[in-house]
Amino acid sequence: MKAIGALSLISAAVVNAATTYDYVIVGGGTAGLAVAARLSEDPKVTVAVLEAGGTANITDLRNRYMPFGTQVDWVLPTVPQTAANGRVYTHAQGKVLGGSSAINGAVYIRPAKEEYAAFEKLGATGWSFTTLQRAGMKSEKLTLPTTKLGGVQPNPAYHGTNGPVSVTIQNNVSSFFDTVAVPTIKNLGHTWNPDNNGGSPNGATPVQVTIFPNSYNRSYSPNTYYLPNAARTNLHVFTDSPVSKILWQNSTAAGNVLATGVEYLNGTEAQTLAAKNVIVSAGALHTPKVLELSGIGDPAILQAIGVPVKVDLPGVGKNLQNQLGVNVQYKLKSGNITMGAETQAPIIEVEPAQIILSAADLAKSDELLANKTGEISQEQFDIMKSLIKNKVAQTEMNWASRLNSLVKNADGTFNLQFYTTDLHTFSRGQVVSRIYACVFPYHDSPLARQLFRSYCETQC
Repeated sequence: MKAIGALSLISAAVVNAATTYDYVIVGGGTAGLAVAARLSEDPKVTVAVLEAGGTANITDLRNRYMPFGTQVDWVLPTVPQTAANGRVYTHAQGKVLGGSSAINGAVYIRPAKEEYAAFEKLGATGWSFTTLQRAGMKSEKLTLPTTKLGGVQPNPAYHGTNGPVSVTIQNNVSSFFDTVAVPTIKNLGHTWNPDNNGGSPNGATPVQVTIFPNSYNRSYSPNTYYLPNAARTNLHVFTDSPVSKILWQNSTAAGNVLATGVEYLNGTEAQTLAAKNVIVSAGALHTPKVLELSGIGDPAILQAIGVPVKVDLPGVGKNLQNQLGVNVQYKLKSGNITMGAETQAPIIEVEPAQIILSAADLAKSDELLANKTGEISQEQFDIMKSLIKNKVAQTEMNWASRLNSLVKNADGTFNLQFYTTDLHTFSRGQVVSRIYACVFPYHDSPLARQLFRSYCETQC
């Protein structure tokens, strides 16, 4: 695969076994490398990053979805889905330095202000749109498009200009927006939103992406947070080093547990790394795995498989939410196809449910909401219901040439294809699919298999 090659500047650090780091970060992904770069700004602070995957230079966005299903993707399977005739699906998650920032579509869009406000409503004081936007702006460097088209100009007030992550408009924007797209969308009664990163993303908008505008290469955590700082002597990155568990001090004076380092696999050999602080940033699906193998989780699960309980935290691995995306195609009438490149300009439209549902559908929706199941808490349910009532976007429709939006049929006709995503699902999932972990599709390390096999062979 041409898009994937070695990053020559990255190598596993070789350190003395007695070294104790100030911070060990589990996971060299989107957040892990950013945290490592910020912490190691202080030359007196030593930082180690342990990444389960290897290194790859996945920067060519012309083939942005090629990494799916390859050696840089965990390809995590679901359990058979009862609502899909028992089908097993896979979740993509980056198994490479950079994590999912290395394999995603590089689209850059913030949620609505109301969605951030939900964090505060649930008790996360300070997690407002204003606070998090201010923090996000520190990480980005906006480059305005060279073509001065009124319909596609990002608002500089919503963006930073001195951060490491490059943000700009996708490169095939043309006069099509001003002359065709914007007037058509408005005439259809939809909203044209020149910049969806200001806390109100509703409407159709040109796609903002994390790319370097001159090369059109991916701007992601390895080439924005790690490589510019790789020469720091206080920052070490270990690749191909999956962490199997956190190591603990027996007890503290207050009876609390204290992390002292991590155990990780170097090939088939288990090794340890000592640390004063351990930060787990292994992604939504692997972070619960690391925590549970370390004794943090639901005691009923941990005790059943012989893992000593260090922290009673039943929510670990539960309440997981994902956004379902499907391709929807419409067959076009003959005579209205313009095959110029401008028709392939990227547009994303996010809309509230009221735009896409009929009155009867909305009434049925209210009926279903009134008879909710117990998958989510009452607080979550109230928030999600308020998002619908307040017309916060519930769906996203993506029209982009990279997704083969215009499909030519064998008979010469064309289908127009949208990639449509449900943004706020009421269903929830979990990493451990059964209480005794007899189905544990995400545990792929030798240590994990050893821990679960003995129990499952006798109980399942």
